[in-house]
Amino acid sequence: MLEREITNPIITPEQFPNAMEGFEVFGTFNAGATIHDSETILLVRVAQKPIQKGSQIMVPFLDLDNKQIVVNGLEKSNPEFDFSDTRVVWDANKKFIKYLTSISGLWIARSKDGIKFSFDSKPFIFPETEWETWGCEDARITKIDDTYWINYTAVSERGIATALASTKDFTSLERHGIIFAAPNRDVAVFSEKLNGNYIALHRPMPSYVGTESIWFADSQNMTHWGNHKFVAGPRSGNWDSQRIGAGSPPIRTNEGWLEIYHGADDSNRYSLGAMLLDLREPWKIIARSSKPLIEPTEKYEKEGVYPNVCFTCGHTIVDDEIQIYYGIADRSIALAKVSIKETLDSLS
Repeated sequence: MLEREITNPIITPEQFPNAMEGFEVFGTFNAGATIHDSETILLVRVAQKPIQKGSQIMVPFLDLDNKQIVVNGLEKSNPEFDFSDTRVVWDANKKFIKYLTSISGLWIARSKDGIKFSFDSKPFIFPETEWETWGCEDARITKIDDTYWINYTAVSERGIATALASTKDFTSLERHGIIFAAPNRDVAVFSEKLNGNYIALHRPMPSYVGTESIWFADSQNMTHWGNHKFVAGPRSGNWDSQRIGAGSPPIRTNEGWLEIYHGADDSNRYSLGAMLLDLREPWKIIARSSKPLIEPTEKYEKEGVYPNVCFTCGHTIVDDEIQIYYGIADRSIALAKVSIKETLDSLS
């Protein structure tokens, strides 16, 4: 049912043209996707880390006063920190993340055939606010009328929140601020209104009670969201037993809203599945994948910065075919194609 692009991965860090001075690009992944003026647009998360120096771990962040990225060095021998995870710096008791060891921005990659991409020379969305001092990550794109709405993860010492921006041409950009306060991510906006309201899926991140699950919300203006309803949670003993979250924006079909979502199992292995939501009450599930659509089986999906990860933020539609652009191992982007009809037929 599923066909992986033979040239996978289609975007890798080695293809990115220019790292910031003193940095290296180690990840180009988790891209929002759309089609504009017959061109496939990916809004790629580009992760850069400072080149490490001797006995120090270098940590980057946005200096709000000077509006520029700066780097601090932390001695590896410092007992105040735990450096066991190369992606983050924990406090000594491993309760709180003190720093990230990289910083991300969002770059546009363009393609005429949906396979071979070239990057714009400048970032489209880059850290500039107090909510983005640690980075801008994992964009989703939804077109409603003539506007492309872009939500993305805003990361700072204050937490992981969801921010909103919009564009009509992928040249100019308007920012709208935080729409889901920390901790919340994996927001996927529907392409149609319901009862005059914008609607979206989102994923709160409870610390002590509850699981990381998919919720529904609606809004009159795209910035203030409410009417929250629980949609779906992890399933014990299954491929999505640990946590789940929305992937790319839901696809309208005659049978319901088709959502490609991610799930992690008890070993933090990330796969992609599908669920079908009711057209009139999209917080209600009609059907859901018993098995993954995409799971990490290829070498490029199993090996990388964070192994065994298939994670999507975007797709495009060509006739009956979903072209799923998915991040692999927190390093690169791959492409897989699947029929809408066959996906619906596979749900139980």
